[in-house]
Amino acid sequence: MTGIYILTEQQPKDIITIAPNPNNGNFEISISEMNIQRITVFNVLGEIVLEKENISSREFNVDISQQPEGVYYVSIESENSPTQTKKMIKQ
Repeated sequence: MTGIYILTEQQPKDIITIAPNPNNGNFEISISEMNIQRITVFNVLGEIVLEKENISSREFNVDISQQPEGVYYVSIESENSPTQTKKMIKQ
């Protein structure tokens, strides 16, 4: 048997939207799933700057304006999807 076979890895669906990005520390997180267990925002040193559990809303505002400018990561833990992390820039 000859031929070319292409194997593709199925990517998890994107469940997080952060807007605006970049921002001034005030931003909105929108989630496409309702069964979110935890949302964590951490800095490049891995320090947690915000953590929310038992999320009952698909959209909510986040305020990390007291944190210094830089790169932050928003991590979403869900029952039905692998943990997803998005980069967010605070200017």
